[in-house]
Amino acid sequence: MTQTFSQHFAPHLGLMSPDEGMFRTHAGDDPVDQIHFMADEGFTAIEDNFMAARSIETQEAIGKALRERDMRMGVIVNTMVYDSRALCSTTRTNARG
Repeated sequence: MTQTFSQHFAPHLGLMSPDEGMFRTHAGDDPVDQIHFMADEGFTAIEDNFMAARSIETQEAIGKALRERDMRMGVIVNTMVYDSRALCSTTRTNARG
């Protein structure tokens, strides 16, 4: 049996793009294969910022893999704002949108 992390560290299935999963070079492009790889490495959770953009079939396959591997789904949406705009606070007076 694989030793698992005591915390629910959650590698992603795509941070900036749905095709750029964290372990795609190890597990291939299929997100379900990536989930199985993550579980084999001891992870107990994943995140997927692009879940809503995936096909229903892929979403269901991801859910099935998570259930089979007793894993949790973490973040499923992100602001996806990675530019100079402040997300929480700023000293700029004109930053309020």
